[in-house]
Amino acid sequence: MQSYERTRLADNFDEQSFPAGSEIIREGDVGSSFYILTEGECQATQLDESGGQQAVRDYAAGEYFGELALLRDADRAASVRAITDCKCILLDKASFERLLGPVKEILARDADNYAKHV
Repeated sequence: MQSYERTRLADNFDEQSFPAGSEIIREGDVGSSFYILTEGECQATQLDESGGQQAVRDYAAGEYFGELALLRDADRAASVRAITDCKCILLDKASFERLLGPVKEILARDADNYAKHV
């Protein structure tokens, strides 16, 4: 990316902090943002057959989540909770679709990695 493109993209991100233990996204909610974890650790969980939460994925700084609901125009497939104090940069759905249109194919391809959990 050229400097102008990086600046344009960065201008569309918001930064948000989440204390350890807080819920960032909730399974079943409407997807409204795409998250990139810049600091901390998070864990994705899904409801199991008994109604409990089952861990399905851990996230570290530099990883992203929340794209599946936006790509599929579906509700959140999992909950994500901050394990440690976290900072994320996020894009709202409209910005995600406008700015990341060219990389949607890559995100959709990577979404196949979630197939066993969704």
